[in-house]
Amino acid sequence: LKILVTSRVVLHLTGEHEFAVQPLATPDPKQSLSLEALTHFAAIELFKQRAQSVQPEFAITDENAKAVAAICYRLDGLPLAIELAAARLKIFSPQTILTRLEKRLELLKGGPRDVPARHQTLRQAIAWSDDLLEAEEKILFRRLAVFAGGCSLEAAEAVCSARHDVAGSALDGIAALVDKSLLRQDRAADRGPRFMMLETIREYALERLQASADWEATRRAHAHFFLALAERAEPQLTGPEQKAWCDQLAKEHENFRAVFNWVQATGEVNLGLRLGGALWRFWLWRGHVREGYDRLNALLALPNAAPYSKERASALNGAGTIANILCDYRAARAFLQESLLIWRKLGDKRGMGIALNNLAWIACHRVELATAQALSQEALDLHRQTGDQRGEAVALNNLSWVAFFHCDLAQALSLQEQSLALRRNIGDERGTAFSQNVLGQFEATRGNYQKAISHLEESRRLHQRLDDKQGLAWMLILLGNTVRKQGDLEDAIKLLEEGIAALRVIDNRWGIELGLYWLGIAAQEFGHFQRAEALLEESLAMSRERESHWGIASALCRLGDVALEKNDYARAKACYHESLSRHEELGNKIGIAEALVGYGRIALVEKRNARAARLFAAAELLRAQVGAPLSMREHERCDREVAALRAALMDNEFDAEFAAGKTITEEQAIAYALESADKQ
Repeated sequence: LKILVTSRVVLHLTGEHEFAVQPLATPDPKQSLSLEALTHFAAIELFKQRAQSVQPEFAITDENAKAVAAICYRLDGLPLAIELAAARLKIFSPQTILTRLEKRLELLKGGPRDVPARHQTLRQAIAWSDDLLEAEEKILFRRLAVFAGGCSLEAAEAVCSARHDVAGSALDGIAALVDKSLLRQDRAADRGPRFMMLETIREYALERLQASADWEATRRAHAHFFLALAERAEPQLTGPEQKAWCDQLAKEHENFRAVFNWVQATGEVNLGLRLGGALWRFWLWRGHVREGYDRLNALLALPNAAPYSKERASALNGAGTIANILCDYRAARAFLQESLLIWRKLGDKRGMGIALNNLAWIACHRVELATAQALSQEALDLHRQTGDQRGEAVALNNLSWVAFFHCDLAQALSLQEQSLALRRNIGDERGTAFSQNVLGQFEATRGNYQKAISHLEESRRLHQRLDDKQGLAWMLILLGNTVRKQGDLEDAIKLLEEGIAALRVIDNRWGIELGLYWLGIAAQEFGHFQRAEALLEESLAMSRERESHWGIASALCRLGDVALEKNDYARAKACYHESLSRHEELGNKIGIAEALVGYGRIALVEKRNARAARLFAAAELLRAQVGAPLSMREHERCDREVAALRAALMDNEFDAEFAAGKTITEEQAIAYALESADKQ
């Protein structure tokens, strides 16, 4: 004998085989699906059928499909909820229904009068199940509503039993709620059992919690539990278990958001600062940059915080680091200088070293090399005194960039390799991947493309494993530029476009600016001059916005090249002139060499061949001194231009001018370029 029985609750009878009736399938709102694909979802079909019973002409169209899909998703695929929502089409459009789902229990009423009362409104349906709970289960049910996005068993036991006023174990109560379909277990959880409520049910339970005497105590217990979790995770985010800890923080992201909302409502400033100081690295890692920045800004603006506390210093450090990513250097410096002041007052050498390193990184971004050198050296000394290998690695990274901007590529590589060794030693995989990215860029600049690609592919493997959106996006544009230098423009453009798109999602403005610059060069080398100009202009605008003299000078030189291709010689001269002046001020030998080639091309166009030959030679000399060869396409172009010069001049005249260009100093070459421009 076989009997198929539906029940609100598991019966626990001998011979019983449980089969959970799942909600109706709903489309993922993150996916863009065709109308035909949407019709295959049971939730969408039910909505349409019920809608047509009150509005016969209703159909799923391009205009309303997204709203209908979102309604079904937000209602968790619950048939009663979907039917009640569809019935509201008598009054509202699907788009209006969607906006009103913030208070779905008030909206979803008016079921047929010939069905039981519990089927006429969503609230009555859930209340019926709530009324059938035991007293202890009722308490647990409403307290579990404090969790946003679910919770672990550990969290449920800690928060729901914090007042020690519930008889029996939380585990038994949770099991009962699962049996009664008011709580669901996430079978995919890989770190112990995880439980969650459908959002529709949670809204009801949260109403009950807010109306009870439990509300404040439960919210406070929730906040303290997740603060403790974040503070346990924070030191692990730079060690060998960083991925596991970051994954755990990601699972609890909605709960952290709920705690921050509680902090804003209650003014629990120090708790909020502690939480922000523990989570900023997670926000950066997983691409929540703008959210993290807004959270920290709001916390730091709250009154009544202790002015010289470790909590405030840590939150300021996080805010300053994120502001730097967003290229808000004025705010970044203000946050970090205040953080440094507090750490100095507290006598905390490790905190001082961290703030100094981050201030040095801003100076690197700004190419303020003397400042970056001094700050990094002070940080390095402090971290060596305290035995903080990660801090030491960060300081060495900063110093490597100082060397790179000084065009001392050998020193830059040496310092970055020391940084990489320290990161590997402490098991910092994200730091290791970061160093591999940097080494890839340095090796590509030296023309060692296979070494560069090897570093970048290792970085890709690590960033993908860690789900590090920041690092992976940077790797893509670095790899794209390396492939471009090798001459593979089609693959380069694909990689650069993918990287820029990823950087836009996480709002990394420095990365976007650099990616646009490299993509503009790729378009130029491909012969797509209109696109190249648009990309380089966008990059230039971003460089001017953040007052990046390096970025401005670099983009201008390439815009000069594009103007030359379009026979706009006046624009080309103006671009080369400003570029050369800025690169000279920065001491950037590579940039100076690029501008000298631009001046040589102007001379070549104007048939001032002797001057062109000398300028090409001076540029070649500078690149040889730095050890930074031309990209393959640029090398081929220069070879053609030099061959044209040799053909236009007598052999002995070309040799003499080229030799003269190889013997003049950097200063003489700049003066010669400017002199030749003045005489043109």
